[in-house]
Amino acid sequence: GNIYMAIPVSDIKNEVEGLFPEYLEDLKKLVAISSKEGERKEGMPFGEEINNALNLALSMGENMGFETKKNQGYYGYVKFGDSLDYIGVFGHLDVVPEGTGWTYPPFGCEIADGKIYGRGVLDNKGPILACLYALQILKNLGWKPKKEIRIVFGTNEETGFKDMEYYLSQEKEPITGFTPDNKFPAIYGEKGRVVFHGSFPFKCSEDLNPALDQIAKKILPDSSGGKALGFTKVDQDFGAMEIRGYELFIENQELVMKGNLVLPALIHVDEAKKYLEKELSLFQWEYPRSFETVNFGKNSKTVSILTKAFEDFEDLESKPLTTTGGTYAKIIPNIIPFGPSFPGQKGIGHLPDEWMNLVDLKRIMRIYARGIYLLEEGFRCTQ
Repeated sequence: GNIYMAIPVSDIKNEVEGLFPEYLEDLKKLVAISSKEGERKEGMPFGEEINNALNLALSMGENMGFETKKNQGYYGYVKFGDSLDYIGVFGHLDVVPEGTGWTYPPFGCEIADGKIYGRGVLDNKGPILACLYALQILKNLGWKPKKEIRIVFGTNEETGFKDMEYYLSQEKEPITGFTPDNKFPAIYGEKGRVVFHGSFPFKCSEDLNPALDQIAKKILPDSSGGKALGFTKVDQDFGAMEIRGYELFIENQELVMKGNLVLPALIHVDEAKKYLEKELSLFQWEYPRSFETVNFGKNSKTVSILTKAFEDFEDLESKPLTTTGGTYAKIIPNIIPFGPSFPGQKGIGHLPDEWMNLVDLKRIMRIYARGIYLLEEGFRCTQ
């Protein structure tokens, strides 16, 4: 019938407690796979290890009794329910290289002082696995969604989004959803981004002066970069244009400048490139990747529903935010970033000793179960 099954928050909490030891065992198995991008092979576009992680995640979904689909090694998903359109939760199984400086084994998933350590526990295996468990929790509680729910496992988030380009060429876009790859509460906008690579060829050191002069005048006085490049407007939601992470070095008789322009909604990618080319005109510019700003608006339905899911468990100040991060929300329509870091926590995703609090893993699992449940309730009648 049409009677909607209400699931009490306390039931979700109890289920999380019961399933948590099993979740930790699964997380250890997933983190043990060093799923950095590797050599392309047949049916494994990003290498064998990423493919192993994808197979393992899908087998976990099958063991829970869900249907799964894998497509050419680019992505796979676990689904619950059946409908023409679907609600999508998008996370990734690829990780950045472990690097040096670890106290704990990077793929050991060791637990110490209430924290679990390992490459990918935060970014993004821990959170996307928590979403899969959130689905199992709802299923265990007898919930039957009218709208299909998909937990989508990506394989190329860290190095290019080719996985999701392929996904969108093969699948319908979701009607709503989220990616557990940023911070709480709900994120209503992601700043745009232009990755730039400039080069200035020279024969002898004197030739360098005009190019260095341009940089000294345009970049150094205003390290954030927006004003220096001639863009002075400040966006009330997204702030000013900034230059992030830029490096300057000499390589093969070229002065090279690399970095990112982070864009407010006021400024489009093409416009940002023009500012750079006009103010630093001596350089030849290439742009390996760029994304326009994503803006859902603070009061959109998805943002409001997920903010409520967060507030149902957390007694924290929760105004929706914008982020400079780049997640799958840049490429997958209709989804927003949602967790897993809590207000006040700083990003430790790509650093040595990447970790998450065990308590926080329980918190996110509750919030994700509630978020999926409320999104389905809110969108079940949409076509």
